[in-house]
Amino acid sequence: MTDVSEASAAIVPFAAVDEACFRQAMRGLAGGVAVVTSGDREVFAGMTATAICSVSTAPPLVLATLNRASNTHATICRTGVFALNLLREDQVELAARFATGSGKAADIAAHRPGVTGCPVLDDVGTTIECVLHDAHEAGTHTIFVGAVVRTEARRAAPLVFFDGRYAHLVPEGGAPG
Repeated sequence: MTDVSEASAAIVPFAAVDEACFRQAMRGLAGGVAVVTSGDREVFAGMTATAICSVSTAPPLVLATLNRASNTHATICRTGVFALNLLREDQVELAARFATGSGKAADIAAHRPGVTGCPVLDDVGTTIECVLHDAHEAGTHTIFVGAVVRTEARRAAPLVFFDGRYAHLVPEGGAPG
């Protein structure tokens, strides 16, 4: 097996693709849409994100990748907690409100404190509450790995982002449901 540092050294001779080409390529990757929230009694920060995924089931770990310039990033670093609020297909407006960065997060959506004290959104598809397990800087972003301490799943069709716009899943052999 190749050591990760050895593999990284082998990549160095190649020039990175330019940012515009990379963005265009990534438009071909569909992603579930979540609002990543963090905070405590005094602060509530939240932002729309698609760079989220499960990492491990034993122990249960998820990741969220956030721009270091965001308020939500700073709040996760300060509080050590975050939640992934997975949106339903009918929550495009909510995704858009958290994507703009305008307005106070506490005024944008109904929420309540989760088990960690982190704000979680009411009435979303699924909520995954986390305690910060690890963080890794990568370019302009940080990959936050969260140890999952609570989940609340309400089965609903997910909101998806694909090719620069919100989309809906179409079940195999059927119409969107």
